[in-house]
Amino acid sequence: MSPSLPDETALLHSFLAALPEKGFSWETFLDVAPSLWVAITYIPSGQAGLYDFVKQGCVNAVTQQSAEIAQAGRTRDRVITGAMAFFRLFAEAPGSLSVIMTAKPLAFSGLLWAVADEIWHHAGDTSTDHNYYTKRGLLSQILFHTSLFMKGSKDYNPEALRAFLGRDVGRVFAVMRPVTSLKTAFLKRFSPQKP
Repeated sequence: MSPSLPDETALLHSFLAALPEKGFSWETFLDVAPSLWVAITYIPSGQAGLYDFVKQGCVNAVTQQSAEIAQAGRTRDRVITGAMAFFRLFAEAPGSLSVIMTAKPLAFSGLLWAVADEIWHHAGDTSTDHNYYTKRGLLSQILFHTSLFMKGSKDYNPEALRAFLGRDVGRVFAVMRPVTSLKTAFLKRFSPQKP
């Protein structure tokens, strides 16, 4: 009889809690996984698969809060709620975010893009043009900036984190609103008229 698999979120939390002390390694995962069989089942491709496991866990953290994200009032509030769902993963071990950032810096940008994509999806974004990439790129940068802020903090402080996120998101929205209005006016003025 094979052993039962643990809850994936619980396993991710155990791994994140071990990172500040033990570092980002395959051995760390083996230490926190209840058995080698479970580790192999979850992470079939070693260290590369380990980062994919963390990335998917970060995306899942946002997905699990999809109802809360959708219920938040304005788009800005939905984006902040989604970002907070991501950062809440690191509440018990804020230092783990720093380890993930430094373990694979280029992969971390991909992780942030995937999280930003999930946040925008649950915030109701349906764009398929260049706005799709602009929104995710800007939110990825905000998530990175907030990660640096969290890295500099000794403890997880949700109020301070939400205020920091709110300022960053507010700045971007304040710039993007007039740009969108100008673009709309420009297209109306210079678009070819149908006969």
